[in-house]
Amino acid sequence: MYETWLRIMNEDNEEEKIIMAQSLLKMLPRANQLLLKHLFEMLSQIHQNSSINLMTSYNLAVCTATSLMAPPPDARAGFDIELMRKVVLVQFLIENTAQIFTEDFPVGW
Repeated sequence: MYETWLRIMNEDNEEEKIIMAQSLLKMLPRANQLLLKHLFEMLSQIHQNSSINLMTSYNLAVCTATSLMAPPPDARAGFDIELMRKVVLVQFLIENTAQIFTEDFPVGW
Protein backbone atom coordinates (compact mmCIF):
# COMPACT_ATOMS: atom_id res chain seq x y z
CA MET A 1 0.00 0.00 0.00
CA TYR A 2 3.10 2.23 -0.02
CA GLU A 3 2.36 3.99 -3.32
CA THR A 4 -1.32 4.30 -2.46
CA TRP A 5 -0.47 6.15 0.76
CA LEU A 6 1.84 8.51 -1.11
CA ARG A 7 -0.87 9.24 -3.68
CA ILE A 8 -2.95 10.93 -0.97
CA MET A 9 -0.79 14.01 -1.35
CA ASN A 10 -1.57 14.24 -5.08
CA GLU A 11 -5.11 15.26 -4.15
CA ASP A 12 -5.73 19.02 -3.90
CA ASN A 13 -8.83 18.87 -1.72
CA GLU A 14 -8.06 18.56 2.03
CA GLU A 15 -11.38 16.80 2.74
CA GLU A 16 -10.64 14.23 0.04
CA LYS A 17 -7.17 13.60 1.53
CA ILE A 18 -8.77 12.89 4.91
CA ILE A 19 -11.31 10.51 3.34
CA MET A 20 -8.52 8.71 1.45
CA ALA A 21 -6.43 8.36 4.64
CA GLN A 22 -9.41 6.97 6.55
CA SER A 23 -10.14 4.53 3.75
CA LEU A 24 -6.56 3.24 3.73
CA LEU A 25 -6.49 2.97 7.52
CA LYS A 26 -9.61 0.80 7.44
CA MET A 27 -7.74 -1.67 5.20
CA LEU A 28 -5.11 -2.25 7.88
CA PRO A 29 -5.41 -4.85 10.65
CA ARG A 30 -7.08 -3.50 13.80
CA ALA A 31 -3.82 -3.63 15.79
CA ASN A 32 -2.09 -1.45 13.18
CA GLN A 33 -5.00 0.99 13.17
CA LEU A 34 -4.85 1.33 16.93
CA LEU A 35 -1.07 1.76 16.93
CA LEU A 36 -1.24 4.49 14.28
CA LYS A 37 -4.10 6.22 16.08
CA HIS A 38 -2.11 6.45 19.31
CA LEU A 39 1.12 7.36 17.54
CA PHE A 40 -0.46 10.22 15.61
CA GLU A 41 -2.37 11.42 18.66
CA MET A 42 0.97 11.65 20.49
CA LEU A 43 2.67 13.40 17.55
CA SER A 44 -0.28 15.78 17.29
CA GLN A 45 0.05 16.63 21.00
CA ILE A 46 3.75 17.32 20.56
CA HIS A 47 2.95 19.53 17.55
CA GLN A 48 0.33 21.45 19.55
CA ASN A 49 3.08 22.39 22.01
CA SER A 50 5.55 23.44 19.31
CA SER A 51 5.80 26.96 20.73
CA ILE A 52 7.53 25.38 23.73
CA ASN A 53 9.28 22.31 22.32
CA LEU A 54 9.99 23.67 18.79
CA MET A 55 8.74 20.41 17.26
CA THR A 56 6.40 21.51 14.49
CA SER A 57 4.49 18.98 12.43
CA TYR A 58 7.16 19.39 9.74
CA ASN A 59 10.01 18.68 12.19
CA LEU A 60 8.15 15.63 13.52
CA ALA A 61 7.47 14.42 9.99
CA VAL A 62 11.17 14.73 9.06
CA CYS A 63 12.08 12.67 12.13
CA THR A 64 9.49 9.93 11.61
CA ALA A 65 8.64 9.72 7.89
CA THR A 66 11.42 7.35 6.86
CA SER A 67 10.47 4.89 9.59
CA LEU A 68 6.73 5.10 8.97
CA MET A 69 6.92 5.07 5.19
CA ALA A 70 9.64 2.54 4.33
CA PRO A 71 9.28 1.49 0.69
CA PRO A 72 8.98 -2.16 -0.29
CA PRO A 73 12.38 -3.91 -0.57
CA ASP A 74 12.33 -3.90 -4.38
CA ALA A 75 11.82 -0.10 -4.47
CA ARG A 76 14.64 0.99 -2.17
CA ALA A 77 16.78 2.36 -5.03
CA GLY A 78 14.74 5.58 -5.13
CA PHE A 79 14.48 5.85 -1.36
CA ASP A 80 15.96 9.36 -1.07
CA ILE A 81 13.95 10.69 -4.01
CA GLU A 82 10.70 9.90 -2.21
CA LEU A 83 11.72 11.48 1.11
CA MET A 84 9.93 14.78 0.59
CA ARG A 85 6.69 13.05 -0.45
CA LYS A 86 6.82 10.97 2.74
CA VAL A 87 7.55 13.98 4.92
CA VAL A 88 4.62 15.91 3.44
CA LEU A 89 2.28 12.93 3.93
CA VAL A 90 3.29 12.37 7.57
CA GLN A 91 3.04 16.12 8.23
CA PHE A 92 -0.51 16.06 6.80
CA LEU A 93 -1.44 13.07 8.98
CA ILE A 94 -0.10 14.81 12.10
CA GLU A 95 -1.91 18.05 11.35
CA ASN A 96 -5.20 16.26 10.63
CA THR A 97 -5.15 13.56 13.32
CA ALA A 98 -8.37 14.77 14.94
CA GLN A 99 -10.22 14.72 11.61
CA ILE A 100 -8.83 11.37 10.49
CA PHE A 101 -9.22 9.46 13.75
CA THR A 102 -12.70 10.74 14.60
CA GLU A 103 -14.79 9.34 17.44
CA ASP A 104 -16.81 7.28 14.95
CA PHE A 105 -13.70 5.88 13.25
CA PRO A 106 -13.93 2.12 13.93
CA VAL A 107 -10.61 1.58 15.72
CA GLY A 108 -10.43 -0.92 18.50
CA TRP A 109 -11.20 -4.50 19.25
